[in-house]
Amino acid sequence: MEQVNLGYLSGIIGTVAGLIGAIIGTYFEMRRAKQGKDYKFFGLFFGLWLLMHSALIKANRLIESVQEQNVSAAIPEIVVVEEMSKETARQKVLKYMREHKKSDITELHKTIRCDIRLLVEIIDELRREGKIEEG
Repeated sequence: MEQVNLGYLSGIIGTVAGLIGAIIGTYFEMRRAKQGKDYKFFGLFFGLWLLMHSALIKANRLIESVQEQNVSAAIPEIVVVEEMSKETARQKVLKYMREHKKSDITELHKTIRCDIRLLVEIIDELRREGKIEEG
């Protein structure tokens, strides 16, 4: 199932609401003129109300969308680290790199689960020794 762009959908809804308001407004103005009754701008106000209503719906959807994005971006991922010696962590890094060839530090940290400062230190040492390369 494809995701629907709410901004596009809201635009269509707003346009349709505006058209409905214009049609209803025109109907009441024609009826007033035909029957000699005085509705005094009822159609205009109704059309404006529909446009305002659709604009508020669009604004509400936009705010909800931004809030959802902020909530998902604000929750940090927690990595539970294990206490291990530098040599154990080094062996895990080398084994992981042999198996996967490439990795970013976040992925490596999640897999190895050692202290991040220790991991950075090990990566720097392995680069200097030529056992892994940046790429």
